[in-house]
Amino acid sequence: MKVIYAEKSSGINESGSFQNPKYFESPQYGASSVIVYGDFPEIALAYDEVGIDVEVRELPKPVKPLVVGVEISITPELQKVIDDAKAECEKVQAENSDLIDDLKVALDERDQFAAQVLDLQSVIDELKSTEAKPRKQTAAEAKAAKAEDAAKLELEPQV
Repeated sequence: MKVIYAEKSSGINESGSFQNPKYFESPQYGASSVIVYGDFPEIALAYDEVGIDVEVRELPKPVKPLVVGVEISITPELQKVIDDAKAECEKVQAENSDLIDDLKVALDERDQFAAQVLDLQSVIDELKSTEAKPRKQTAAEAKAAKAEDAAKLELEPQV
Protein backbone atom coordinates (compact mmCIF):
# COMPACT_ATOMS: atom_id res chain seq x y z
CA MET A 1 0.00 0.00 0.00
CA LYS A 2 1.30 3.45 -0.96
CA VAL A 3 1.12 6.04 1.83
CA ILE A 4 1.23 9.72 0.89
CA TYR A 5 1.92 12.39 3.50
CA ALA A 6 0.82 15.89 2.46
CA GLU A 7 -0.85 18.78 4.23
CA LYS A 8 -3.17 19.31 1.25
CA SER A 9 -4.08 16.70 -1.30
CA SER A 10 -5.23 19.21 -3.89
CA GLY A 11 -2.87 19.39 -6.85
CA ILE A 12 -1.41 15.94 -6.13
CA ASN A 13 -2.33 13.42 -8.79
CA GLU A 14 -1.42 10.24 -6.96
CA SER A 15 -3.43 7.33 -5.71
CA GLY A 16 -2.86 5.91 -2.29
CA SER A 17 -3.66 6.52 1.36
CA PHE A 18 -3.37 10.26 2.05
CA GLN A 19 -2.24 11.19 5.57
CA ASN A 20 -1.71 14.57 7.22
CA PRO A 21 1.94 14.77 8.38
CA LYS A 22 0.97 16.92 11.39
CA TYR A 23 -0.66 13.87 12.98
CA PHE A 24 2.18 11.39 12.32
CA GLU A 25 2.92 9.14 15.32
CA SER A 26 4.46 5.99 13.87
CA PRO A 27 4.88 4.20 10.51
CA GLN A 28 1.75 2.54 9.15
CA TYR A 29 1.71 -1.24 9.12
CA GLY A 30 1.51 -2.68 5.60
CA ALA A 31 3.01 0.34 3.82
CA SER A 32 5.05 -0.68 0.77
CA SER A 33 6.15 2.78 -0.31
CA VAL A 34 5.94 6.25 1.18
CA ILE A 35 5.88 9.67 -0.45
CA VAL A 36 6.28 12.77 1.70
CA TYR A 37 5.38 16.20 0.29
CA GLY A 38 7.17 18.95 2.18
CA ASP A 39 9.87 19.06 4.87
CA PHE A 40 9.07 16.33 7.42
CA PRO A 41 12.38 14.54 8.23
CA GLU A 42 10.90 12.64 11.21
CA ILE A 43 8.52 10.75 8.88
CA ALA A 44 11.34 9.81 6.48
CA LEU A 45 13.56 8.69 9.35
CA ALA A 46 10.83 6.53 10.94
CA TYR A 47 10.10 4.67 7.68
CA ASP A 48 13.84 4.29 6.88
CA GLU A 49 14.30 2.58 10.27
CA VAL A 50 11.69 -0.09 9.37
CA GLY A 51 13.21 -0.56 5.89
CA ILE A 52 10.59 1.11 3.71
CA ASP A 53 11.73 3.39 0.89
CA VAL A 54 10.72 7.02 1.35
CA GLU A 55 10.54 9.57 -1.45
CA VAL A 56 10.53 13.23 -0.43
CA ARG A 57 9.00 15.64 -2.96
CA GLU A 58 8.45 19.35 -3.17
CA LEU A 59 4.90 20.59 -2.91
CA PRO A 60 3.44 21.47 -6.29
CA LYS A 61 3.71 25.19 -6.78
CA PRO A 62 0.55 26.95 -7.83
CA VAL A 63 0.61 28.11 -11.40
CA LYS A 64 0.53 31.85 -11.72
CA PRO A 65 -1.80 33.13 -14.39
CA LEU A 66 -0.10 34.46 -17.47
CA VAL A 67 -1.40 37.75 -18.78
CA VAL A 68 -0.66 38.65 -22.36
CA GLY A 69 -1.58 41.90 -24.02
CA VAL A 70 -2.57 41.60 -27.65
CA GLU A 71 -3.17 44.56 -29.87
CA ILE A 72 -4.90 44.12 -33.18
CA SER A 73 -5.98 46.60 -35.75
CA ILE A 74 -9.00 46.46 -37.99
CA THR A 75 -8.14 46.02 -41.63
CA PRO A 76 -10.00 48.04 -44.27
CA GLU A 77 -11.71 44.86 -45.51
CA LEU A 78 -12.92 44.03 -42.01
CA GLN A 79 -14.10 47.61 -41.49
CA LYS A 80 -16.11 47.41 -44.74
CA VAL A 81 -17.76 44.18 -43.57
CA ILE A 82 -18.59 45.79 -40.20
CA ASP A 83 -20.04 48.90 -41.90
CA ASP A 84 -22.12 46.76 -44.28
CA ALA A 85 -23.45 44.71 -41.36
CA LYS A 86 -24.38 47.87 -39.43
CA ALA A 87 -26.18 49.30 -42.47
CA GLU A 88 -28.09 46.04 -42.97
CA CYS A 89 -29.01 45.98 -39.28
CA GLU A 90 -30.36 49.55 -39.43
CA LYS A 91 -32.36 48.66 -42.56
CA VAL A 92 -33.89 45.61 -40.87
CA GLN A 93 -34.73 47.65 -37.76
CA ALA A 94 -36.52 50.26 -39.92
CA GLU A 95 -38.47 47.52 -41.72
CA ASN A 96 -39.44 45.97 -38.38
CA SER A 97 -40.66 49.34 -37.14
CA ASP A 98 -42.83 49.78 -40.27
CA LEU A 99 -44.23 46.26 -39.90
CA ILE A 100 -45.09 46.87 -36.26
CA ASP A 101 -46.97 50.07 -37.22
CA ASP A 102 -48.85 48.19 -39.97
CA LEU A 103 -49.74 45.44 -37.53
CA LYS A 104 -51.13 47.96 -35.03
CA VAL A 105 -53.33 49.50 -37.75
CA ALA A 106 -54.58 46.06 -38.84
CA LEU A 107 -55.38 45.10 -35.24
CA ASP A 108 -57.35 48.33 -34.73
CA GLU A 109 -59.32 47.69 -37.93
CA ARG A 110 -60.04 44.13 -36.82
CA ASP A 111 -61.31 45.35 -33.45
CA GLN A 112 -63.58 47.90 -35.16
CA PHE A 113 -64.91 45.22 -37.52
CA ALA A 114 -65.58 42.87 -34.60
CA ALA A 115 -67.54 45.65 -32.85
CA GLN A 116 -69.60 46.20 -36.02
CA VAL A 117 -70.32 42.48 -36.25
CA LEU A 118 -71.59 42.48 -32.67
CA ASP A 119 -73.79 45.53 -33.37
CA LEU A 120 -75.25 43.90 -36.49
CA GLN A 121 -75.85 40.64 -34.62
CA SER A 122 -77.84 42.49 -31.97
CA VAL A 123 -79.93 44.15 -34.72
CA ILE A 124 -80.54 40.74 -36.34
CA ASP A 125 -81.57 39.24 -33.00
CA GLU A 126 -83.97 42.12 -32.40
CA LEU A 127 -85.53 41.68 -35.85
CA LYS A 128 -85.92 37.95 -35.32
CA SER A 129 -87.64 38.47 -32.00
CA THR A 130 -90.18 40.91 -33.45
CA GLU A 131 -90.75 38.69 -36.49
CA ALA A 132 -91.34 35.60 -34.40
CA LYS A 133 -94.20 37.10 -32.38
CA PRO A 134 -97.59 36.59 -34.12
CA ARG A 135 -99.50 39.82 -34.32
CA LYS A 136 -103.14 39.87 -33.23
CA GLN A 137 -105.58 40.99 -35.94
CA THR A 138 -107.49 44.13 -35.38
CA ALA A 139 -111.29 44.09 -35.68
CA ALA A 140 -111.16 45.86 -39.05
CA GLU A 141 -108.65 43.32 -40.38
CA ALA A 142 -110.81 40.43 -39.19
CA LYS A 143 -113.92 41.95 -40.86
CA ALA A 144 -112.02 42.48 -44.13
CA ALA A 145 -110.73 38.88 -44.07
CA LYS A 146 -114.31 37.58 -43.58
CA ALA A 147 -115.57 39.67 -46.48
CA GLU A 148 -112.78 38.39 -48.68
CA ASP A 149 -113.59 34.77 -47.80
CA ALA A 150 -117.28 35.37 -48.56
CA ALA A 151 -116.42 36.90 -51.93
CA LYS A 152 -114.31 33.90 -52.83
CA LEU A 153 -117.17 31.56 -52.01
CA GLU A 154 -119.58 33.48 -54.27
CA LEU A 155 -117.17 33.40 -57.17
CA GLU A 156 -116.55 29.70 -56.97
CA PRO A 157 -118.89 27.61 -59.06
CA GLN A 158 -120.96 25.25 -57.02
CA VAL A 159 -120.85 21.67 -58.01
